[in-house]
Amino acid sequence: MLKLFLPTVDSTNRYLLEHAAFLPHFCVLRAGCQSAGRGRFARNWVSPVGGLWFSLLLKHFPLPRNVIPSLLALAGLDVLEKLCGKGFWLKWPNDIVFSTGTPSADGKVAGILGQFCGQGEKGVLVVGMGMNINNAVPGKLDFPAVSLRDVCHQHREVVPVYFALLEAFQENWNRFEPGAWKRRVRQKSYFHGGERVSLHCALSEKRWEGTLVDTPVEALELVLDSGESKSFQAGDVRKVRVERGSSR
Repeated sequence: MLKLFLPTVDSTNRYLLEHAAFLPHFCVLRAGCQSAGRGRFARNWVSPVGGLWFSLLLKHFPLPRNVIPSLLALAGLDVLEKLCGKGFWLKWPNDIVFSTGTPSADGKVAGILGQFCGQGEKGVLVVGMGMNINNAVPGKLDFPAVSLRDVCHQHREVVPVYFALLEAFQENWNRFEPGAWKRRVRQKSYFHGGERVSLHCALSEKRWEGTLVDTPVEALELVLDSGESKSFQAGDVRKVRVERGSSR
């Protein structure tokens, strides 16, 4: 695994995609900060010094491409639990949140963005992760964010977290088994069947609300108030608080 570092870059994902022809499989780039970090749906991802911002370049796919971002999310989850204990969960599709059981107090610690360029086996996949470690987080976000420092109440060095995360991801990659992967995702899911959620699709600007059929793994199945069932492959999902006495 070739490890590169840049003190600053516009986007680690963009850099690897632009230089993919000259870089090897499993090359990883970490940046001290990003000036134009991106999240899903082309949203800005604030990436100052003190956080962990990196991307992996993958050119061979012995595993299904759609599971690779979640393998990185699970690796991040394992590292965070070793550092700070329980309370970290996978927020479908590929975010890591810290939750105390009160949705209004929950916060995103990390997010993962996968970008595929090309066709079939000739394409390349870049998977980026942004993790709030010691950096300050913006106050006004669609979904609140927290840093590892906020959760653990202590400073954590970025590089040891980064190396531990890469090691955990490589282990997940080498030992991948579909059944075990699905069980792990279900076990650590922030969402569960029977919960009421809202889902917003940024691309279509549509919003749906309903009840989860089951814990989401690859797709999210939602029963709308009309009784219609819909399946989603992506979207921003939030828990909906049901007031006592509600018929829902």
